Order: sequence, then structure tokens, then C-alpha cells
Amino acid sequence: MTRPRVSAHALVLGLLALGCGGESAGGPAIAELQTTVADLAGHTTNAYCTVLPVLLGSRVRVEMDVAGEFSMLLEGDNDLVVLSFDGVRDAAELGLAIEAETLRSTYSESIDVTTSKDRRFVVRLASGCDP
Repeated sequence: MTRPRVSAHALVLGLLALGCGGESAGGPAIAELQTTVADLAGHTTNAYCTVLPVLLGSRVRVEMDVAGEFSMLLEGDNDLVVLSFDGVRDAAELGLAIEAETLRSTYSESIDVTTSKDRRFVVRLASGCDP
């Protein structure tokens, strides 16, 4: 019985295809944080998508101005994202830290914010970003 001849080129391509067929390259999955801000009437004023870096030592820093009323600062790396507020009451108490692993699963949280001008907003945080 004769075996079919396979060129070295075809063999290498086949092995590469097998190696690329998996869902992951062995590293951590992408972690995304969707940040949406709405006024009390439900009108969305701002929506942001932040993708945390995957590489060790990489950082992301996003400053978000919300309708000229207050600002949010989001800083993160491949393990953790920290959200802080400026121009709101009780800013130190509202800040939070979210582990990247939490963002890789289902995460959702809402924060009521009152600005220093007495305007109220709801900040919604969720894992994953809308397309």
C-alpha cells in the first residue's frame, strides 16, 4: 500500500493550523469595563468602553468628563482597575477597585452620584462592552 506524499510545506501549514485552532493563546482573556452615565431622567450622557491591558507592566488611564458636571478617572493594569471621582460629594467613599478576573465574568454595579452642584447621576458599570 502506498502512502500519500505530503510536502514539508503542507505539513508545516497543517501543524500551524492545529496550534491556532484553540480559543486562547494561553494568556488571560480580555477584561472590559463598560461605564455608562445617565441623569435621573434616564438620558445617557456618556458611555465608555475600557479594555484592560493583557501584558504585564502595561497600564491604561482614562479621564472621563461627564457633561461638564464631574469627572471620573479610571486606571488599570492586567490585574485591577480603580475608579475614582472628582467634583462629587463623598468622592473618597464612591471610589472602587475591581479585579480584572471579576470583569472576565458577569459583573454589574450602579453608583448614585451627587455633584457639588446638587445634580444627580447614575454611573452604571458592567463587564464587557456593547459593540
